[in-house]
Amino acid sequence: MLMLVALSTLVAIAGAQTSCSSSCAGTTSDGTPFDLSALMGQDYQTTGSDQNSDTYFLNVCGTSATQCPDDAGDPPVTQGTAVQTVAAGGCYVLGAYTGDNCLWTANPGGQEGIQLVLDNGSNNLCGDGSPRQVTIAFICPNAGSSGPLTPNTWTAVNLPGSCEYTYTFETCAACSSGCSNGPGPKPPPGPGPAPGPASKGAAWYDWVWIFTLIGSILYISIGAFLNYKQGKRGAEMFYVQPEFWGSVWANVKAGIVFTFTCGKSSGGSTSGDSYSGMGASSGTSSESYQDTDNKGVGSVDF
Repeated sequence: MLMLVALSTLVAIAGAQTSCSSSCAGTTSDGTPFDLSALMGQDYQTTGSDQNSDTYFLNVCGTSATQCPDDAGDPPVTQGTAVQTVAAGGCYVLGAYTGDNCLWTANPGGQEGIQLVLDNGSNNLCGDGSPRQVTIAFICPNAGSSGPLTPNTWTAVNLPGSCEYTYTFETCAACSSGCSNGPGPKPPPGPGPAPGPASKGAAWYDWVWIFTLIGSILYISIGAFLNYKQGKRGAEMFYVQPEFWGSVWANVKAGIVFTFTCGKSSGGSTSGDSYSGMGASSGTSSESYQDTDNKGVGSVDF
């Protein structure tokens, strides 16, 4: 009787198996749609929950990078979706995501999620010579669609004395509404360069310097050109109005002397209240600013 039940179960499983979709999306045997494609392209690893603490690998809807090239099964199975490595030595493929060997069902153990059964692993050391079988339960987490796509930990168990294994992997991708959280927010941009001082128009003294410079260049250029027309060459061309600038310098010098001597000396040996007149042809005057007769302030006629 038990043999008939087991045989009928195997027949039911075989009849429900479907093609392993390369997109990792489709519909379960009971019509429930699923999409686990966000979990593809990565190897997940965990330590087994059984007493041997073996290492287990999972590559969702793909092939794990961990392979078993020395598998002694018949036929040998060297690579697959789920792989077990034993610390004492040994490597076993538990199931391969290939061909028509995928059995997808919904709500494993009454929990919201999707379940995948693969029964084409290595038969090495299996008592009855049957291939290893792995059941991968993708469970919707307690946080539902807002939970993580990949868990911090997941479990792998080898049923005692058998070649049957169970993976339990919590992911929001197994929720009926999928994952509600998109990619995380981008980090805020770093501080940019400090803003420079606000641009302002040129101040009035800037314009004074500009016009002075331009005026000086024009003055020297025109003067040199006129001197050139008069037959001067070389450095003489740039002696522009020497009489005028000599008079200016003499007046400046006389003003400086007048200021620092309070108008009493022209810088020579002359004594008394005398001063040197201003100008290139200035002389010395002994006339006082005060009326010598009245000892008062003299009058000025206009």
